Amino acid sequence: MEVHFDEEYTIVGGNITYYLFEKTRVCVQSTDEKNFHIFYYLCVDASARIRKSLQLNSPDTYHYLNQDCSQTKQLTKSYPQDTD
Repeated sequence: MEVHFDEEYTIVGGNITYYLFEKTRVCVQSTDEKNFHIFYYLCVDASARIRKSLQLNSPDTYHYLNQDCSQTKQLTKSYPQDTD
């Protein structure tokens, strides 16, 4: 959803974009697909302080994330580091 404002921060319009998600792709990845779920990235690459404050464990301990992450284990970091 987008909300459009004018120079005085008054709402002047908006737009809603609809996405069609395939249920099978949202729930589980195929063997040759990567898991791009943000929860996976938090478990793997968040700083130790953030993982501790969110009480996060290894992705292998969560059912959703350990279904087939064979490709994600080889994932190269291509996104900015979190900030403390």
